Order: sequence, then C-alpha cells, then structure tokens
Amino acid sequence: MAFDPSAVPALAASYASREPQEILALALKEYSPDIGISFSGAEDVVLIDMASKLDLPFKVFSLDTG
Repeated sequence: MAFDPSAVPALAASYASREPQEILALALKEYSPDIGISFSGAEDVVLIDMASKLDLPFKVFSLDTG
C-alpha cells in the first residue's frame, strides 16, 4: 500500500484512542517492507520491543548524525 498523506487526518482520528501496539501493528502490516524503526534513544527501544512482540517482520536502522 502506498502512503497517502491526505489519509493522515482520518487515520489520526480513528486511532486516537487505540493502544500504541495496535497502531504499530497497523503500520507494519500496511507499509511493510517500506517502513522501519529508527534506533536512536530509549523511546525507540520501547518501539522495537513492542514490534518484536507483534510477530511481524520489521526493519531497524540507526542514523549517524556525527
């Protein structure tokens, strides 16, 4: 599925009260293999842990900004 920026407001409204794991699962299912999780801080470790428990494939990357 290609990313459609015009769909963001509707998605934001429909997922406003949902759990982070559910939102992450949606993103991984809909946009894999074109989506990844950045690894740069403590919050990213939490995202990687959540994603690993979903039993869905995902990529992890790190940006070296110098």
